[in-house]
Amino acid sequence: MGDLNKTETLKDIVNRESAASEEVKQNEIAAYRQIIENNRREIEALTAANKKKKAAVIWLSIILGLVLVGICVYTVLYNPFGLLDLNSENNIASQTLTETTSEEDTLQQAADKNDDKAQLALGQRYFSGTDGYKTDKVQAAEWFARSANNGNVTAMLLLAKMYETGEGIEKNNQSAFKYYFMAAREDDKEALYKTGKCYYYGNAVEKNTEKALFYLNKSASQNYTPAVTLINLIKEDIKNAQRSAAADKQTETPTTKHDNTGE
Repeated sequence: MGDLNKTETLKDIVNRESAASEEVKQNEIAAYRQIIENNRREIEALTAANKKKKAAVIWLSIILGLVLVGICVYTVLYNPFGLLDLNSENNIASQTLTETTSEEDTLQQAADKNDDKAQLALGQRYFSGTDGYKTDKVQAAEWFARSANNGNVTAMLLLAKMYETGEGIEKNNQSAFKYYFMAAREDDKEALYKTGKCYYYGNAVEKNTEKALFYLNKSASQNYTPAVTLINLIKEDIKNAQRSAAADKQTETPTTKHDNTGE
């Protein structure tokens, strides 16, 4: 009987421990479920808050966009600060293009009306390819010729140099002399020098030292250094020629002999 009571007591103890263990497990499971439920609620709350923030950002963006559109429309229609004017010359690109086109048209019109300065300007632009013009030496020569024939000394010189060097047009010494001579008649110091030089060397004109010195002296009187240098050279050449002529004359003079034997 004593052993039987002990056995039952052990069983009771095991049963009690099992029941306690099961209760602990159930309590732990319940605690975990509560934690999971709390986390779920927090996630739902955060999700809801994020949705509200996104909605607020979207609405704020829409409102700002509408405000900006309104400002742009108001500015275009009323331009209260002078920021934009699509219909006036305040548009820089449009204004620049208009001014350039207007300047070209005005220059061309003046040149067509025989304005020598406008013709010279057109010639220079075609010659150097500036201010939107393509380089065209033939066109440049044509405008220089028109300007020169209207009395523009600069055009005369530029055209004469083109003919002298053959730059852009066929080299022509006679035409070069023609325009240098025209400019020399206007008392241009460089043209006077070039004309005198042509006369001295007989370039495109009959050699004439007297005429050469006439033009060169006029150029030198304006302190044109190349003319002064050439005058000194001519003077030296004249002296050398005179010395040579005198020497030749002495060589050619016969020696006179007197024979007095018959007297």
